[in-house]
Amino acid sequence: MSQDGMQQQQHQQQQHSNSHSQAHHHGSLSQQGPPARQTSQQLRERLTIDTTRYPSQSEMACTPDYATPVDQQFHVDYDIGACQNGEDQESKSPAKSPVRHIKRPRHAAGLEEGSEATSQPSQSQSSGRSQGDGPSTSSKQTQSGCTFSLPPVAVPPRNKSRFARPHSPATFKNPFVTGGDKDQQHCIDSSMPKPLPLLTSLHIKFKVVKEIGSGSFSRVYRATHRLSGLDYALKRSRSPLCTDAERNRWLQEVQAHAVVGAHPNIVQYFDAWAEPDMQGDHMYIQMEMCQESLGSMASTTKDPWREPELVFLMKQMASALAHIHAKGVAHLDVKPDNIFSGVNGTYKLGDFGMATLKHGHWRVDEGDARYLSGDLLQGKTNALDKADVFALGATLYELALGSELPKAGPAYQRLRQGKIMMLPTFTTQFVNMLKALLHEDPAQRPSADAILKLPLCSKAQLAMSSVRRTSM
Repeated sequence: MSQDGMQQQQHQQQQHSNSHSQAHHHGSLSQQGPPARQTSQQLRERLTIDTTRYPSQSEMACTPDYATPVDQQFHVDYDIGACQNGEDQESKSPAKSPVRHIKRPRHAAGLEEGSEATSQPSQSQSSGRSQGDGPSTSSKQTQSGCTFSLPPVAVPPRNKSRFARPHSPATFKNPFVTGGDKDQQHCIDSSMPKPLPLLTSLHIKFKVVKEIGSGSFSRVYRATHRLSGLDYALKRSRSPLCTDAERNRWLQEVQAHAVVGAHPNIVQYFDAWAEPDMQGDHMYIQMEMCQESLGSMASTTKDPWREPELVFLMKQMASALAHIHAKGVAHLDVKPDNIFSGVNGTYKLGDFGMATLKHGHWRVDEGDARYLSGDLLQGKTNALDKADVFALGATLYELALGSELPKAGPAYQRLRQGKIMMLPTFTTQFVNMLKALLHEDPAQRPSADAILKLPLCSKAQLAMSSVRRTSM
């Protein structure tokens, strides 16, 4: 074959190969078609995720988890194809652990001798857990083969002094209101829970100025209220109260003074409280601030009182006793030391430390022997209001004499019989009234209301110039 023939044959073969490659490329494009014309089934097949290509939990971790049961492990084998086909597949969450931590019960009383306090639940709890709530404290084997148990542990006794809950103070019934019913709680008992000691109300509310009086069982201070700036009289027990008898004596005074209420001739009561001490309790009574007592005035001046002054004093004290007796209370400690001078010549009766029920079926304590009636000394308590009338007569008699009454002896006995010394500077009307107040028979003594109706008291008017001046 010539050289021209060979070149022509090579040119024909090259054209045939080019036409074949173009036809093949055209055929492939015709089979695939444009992307916009693909069916949804073809797209779904292309977007299907092969989950087998992802590693499992054991393959992803550095160390396989052999402790956690298989059904409690998280899985990522989520069938996306099932969701694409509309099937509602539940999430494969880990199974609930069969082990439940049980809180051990606390024993409030602690451990007793011969008893063992364990963490074992009660019978009802064990039965409830056996039905599916969880295992009891006894051993139980889980699906993974592990055994869980709570060994019995003794609960140590609680420190009651550290975790003690503060108790509210006790509330008592007032026998002066209820009539002294024995079934009601109106006494202090040492077995009662006591409140924890807090800051004292004395130093929080008041500023103590000075001591203005003292007695056998108490002291009285002048104190200024920190907020209002007003002065009050604070009565405080002289020594800490250690026995129930001492506490109940103060409680009786507080209740009697509180039930009497306000009166122009009675020292007004405001408040009372107790403050714990290392040795006992100190009692406080907040009262109206008054001036000097008649007892201190008599010991200072030692001058006999005049009749108009005594009549004016008798009228005010009779008004105070009438109010007290109307409340069912007997004072039983009327004397010059417990009568205080106020403003504008008024006098006020205070100190209810011996007060009791008027009918005598409650505690009766004897006060100052110089002012006690004969019937009270004999133990007769059926007319205690008349004993107050006798004490008022003895007070007027002492102020008229200008000297203290005898504490014993013949003069003491004659006074209990209603026999008094001559009083030349006083009228017969006043002397007769004084003898009536000091009568030996309680029934013959006038009541406080009857004293106010006497002609001598109805006409009693004291000029301001005759009022005895006192200093604070």
